[in-house]
Amino acid sequence: MKNILLALAFGILTGAATLSASSICPSTATTTTDCDFIITISSAGGASVATVPGSTAFNGPITFIDGTSDPGGDGSLVGVINDYSEALTSFTLEGSGANAGIFDFSFNGICVYTSASYCSTAQTGYEGPTTTFTDLRSTVLFETTEGIVQFAPALGTGQSTYFSIEDGAPDIISNGGLTVSDITFASAGSTAPEPGEFALVSLGAGLLFIGRQQFKRNK
Repeated sequence: MKNILLALAFGILTGAATLSASSICPSTATTTTDCDFIITISSAGGASVATVPGSTAFNGPITFIDGTSDPGGDGSLVGVINDYSEALTSFTLEGSGANAGIFDFSFNGICVYTSASYCSTAQTGYEGPTTTFTDLRSTVLFETTEGIVQFAPALGTGQSTYFSIEDGAPDIISNGGLTVSDITFASAGSTAPEPGEFALVSLGAGLLFIGRQQFKRNK
């Protein structure tokens, strides 16, 4: 009887995780469970990161206008749920795969696979409907592994949103997973960076990506 109850409880929890994932992230032709990771801001204000079993990368092969191509299969969708009593404005996210950081964007983000209206103004194509990325930086040589995820408007209590990152979920998990830190809420009075600051950050991230690719070719 005890085993039956445990099995039922596991089934309910698994179903809840799947429901949470599918109600947050968009589907593409290659996804199986939609979100690859779920970041939950708890009622105490802390963050937890859960992986969604059986998930697959949202992106596939793509050929760009200049003739270059990206093989795809190396992107993850991240869902965010705010259970705290105050609106979430930002957090710092860190992670990497085998050969790239999670912010080493390759122009093959979620906006390539969705017709969402916000994508017309998305800076990288990896953003979600209410998210932007700032202060992208490297903690590993030639890999952009850390950055701030900004929420505008702020993510209210009980609300959820999503964004995409580079590297497939299994690759990220095998390299230490995702780490969330420096969580800020609306009451803290934090302000978003000026547009000019974001442009400089984007340029720096692009130069890091080019340098990393050149380094790999010369090895």
